[in-house]
Amino acid sequence: MNSRLQRSVPAPVAYVPEPIFVFGSGMSRDYKEGTAAVAAQFYQAKLGVTMGENGDAYAIPFRSVDNKLLSVKALSEHVNDFMKFARAKPDKTFRISRIACDRNGYTDKDIAPMFRAAPANCALPALWQRELGAADIARVLVYDPPIRLNSSRWREPFKAYLRLNMPLWGASKCELLSIESSRGASAIVETAKQLGCPHREIQANPQYYGADQGGAAELLAVWHATQMVSISGPRETVLPSHSRILRIALRDGVTVDDLNLV
Repeated sequence: MNSRLQRSVPAPVAYVPEPIFVFGSGMSRDYKEGTAAVAAQFYQAKLGVTMGENGDAYAIPFRSVDNKLLSVKALSEHVNDFMKFARAKPDKTFRISRIACDRNGYTDKDIAPMFRAAPANCALPALWQRELGAADIARVLVYDPPIRLNSSRWREPFKAYLRLNMPLWGASKCELLSIESSRGASAIVETAKQLGCPHREIQANPQYYGADQGGAAELLAVWHATQMVSISGPRETVLPSHSRILRIALRDGVTVDDLNLV
């Protein structure tokens, strides 16, 4: 083969594995809602497996066959089983969801302490990190499809909103989050610079998620967030993308505020 052609062939891209998704399951084996539905859609979790390894996920039961909450004692035993599993797999990483904290479930204050001794290969959601005192930072997911933060008319009220609310959140600093390739990301970056705070663009692994990359990025962004601010008017609130991310945030316990000057 011509050496010039050989040099032009790109090297293969190394596959980057995803962390194992740790989710809350019900003994009823119904994966239609909550993080169980996420495990089935994105992480190859199979129906009928209610505890332990399941596809690229790990199930921790928190509801009985008749959909009642397990006791804190019973749930903590399942959590301890998972911790033993994670410690025995130091070459694996685990992304833990807000297990058992869905609607009519337990509170973050009830469950997060069970994971205080989680090994280093486990990552906790931002809300639990804050609950455990691991960070006094507000991680604010900014949703700005109309790119209104490009205008000082919107940017200045947003800055004022953060200054007013950070003490209420118990945060001494903040980080702004945006979703990869989302409209308005560049304006969020500039706003973060003006505030003197970091910005993080949440990306999903395209090699793993493929066509589901966009939806996975939304889920990851909410997992990374402690708050969400929607900068939108009445026209934007009816968009499917807006309704979808609001639904994810509210399900996952992230407080959502609307900044609307219209």
